Amino acid sequence: MQSKTKMQQGWEFAAGIMGADIATHMGQEYVGAVNEAIEQLEKNINNHTHRVKVDINKLQGYMLEEYSAGTFNVDAVARGSTDRATVLHSTSKDSADIQVESGGEYSAKSYATAEKTAKAQAELNPETGKARYHGQYRLVSSDQLSDAKKTAHREADKNMDKRPDVSEAYAETESKLTDTIKNKEGVSSKRVSRKELDNIARDSKKQKFKAEKYGVTADTAIKPEYLLKQALKAGYTTAAITVAFQLAPEIYKAIDFLIKHGEIDIQQIKRMGTKGITAGAEGFLRGSISSAFLIMCEKGALGAAFKGISPTILGTVAALVMQTVKNSILVAAGNMSAKEMGAAFMDTVVISGGYLVGAHIGGIIGQALLIE
Repeated sequence: MQSKTKMQQGWEFAAGIMGADIATHMGQEYVGAVNEAIEQLEKNINNHTHRVKVDINKLQGYMLEEYSAGTFNVDAVARGSTDRATVLHSTSKDSADIQVESGGEYSAKSYATAEKTAKAQAELNPETGKARYHGQYRLVSSDQLSDAKKTAHREADKNMDKRPDVSEAYAETESKLTDTIKNKEGVSSKRVSRKELDNIARDSKKQKFKAEKYGVTADTAIKPEYLLKQALKAGYTTAAITVAFQLAPEIYKAIDFLIKHGEIDIQQIKRMGTKGITAGAEGFLRGSISSAFLIMCEKGALGAAFKGISPTILGTVAALVMQTVKNSILVAAGNMSAKEMGAAFMDTVVISGGYLVGAHIGGIIGQALLIE
């Protein structure tokens, strides 16, 4: 069997450790994003010092808004969704308290009893003849949901003949009552009880709310199915990079073409290193890499996930491969060993997608280098 050239050895080694690193870094970035969402939840709840004199029972309503929107966002990040919920802090009586980007508005109420909460959610606007929060979902605490629906149903029946507008307001409220914020992707906020809201409000007054105390952590947010989804994403990225390096034969042809046409001068490379590669030659190589990788994606070599690949991923992979192409030319010129080529990206590679910026890779990659 024909032995592999030094260039091929370096190329394959670079492919292996580069793919592993991207997967590892994506995992770290994912967990970090979930933790950031949890920190934002804590910040939003503790950022109510201007309401320090507000009665706990009244403050609960604000806490229901912040906790529900915040835990929705934590779940969205963990699930890999770009959807977000925002507390609007509007002073208008009929306006929504929470807005979800994908669609859906919520009125949040937390009164001492389920009956009072239901009646507040169904309050009639005399100017429109409909409930003040008509069309909005009516968010309440989990322990009041069932009784609030019963109250709304009872009042709708009771007013059907004498006050049809009031009846309709209660009927519409009953159909919209919920204890969670949800979207069509399955992203959901955490349910919260009146007792928990009471404790959250007390913590907020002291600026000592900690999400972990209420079971909101990266560990609880990242469910097994979410973890699998992220692993597949990392796997797809690794596969993309690995296959990109399998383009080596085509890249060799491109390099050979440039050498034959005087665009790459090996003697000049020996003297100047990669500075000896002209801008025209580099542009030609970058275009060749992008084109070949795009063709592989479109013909399904990486599976359906990479058909219609985004420019960001395409540019990221092209940048990765381009760096190793330059190093392979140095190997050909005798300015770099195969092992050095395989390890060089640790200090020099820059991934345009934002995963790494001149990073020093630790842990797994360091072990991989030692093994090799």
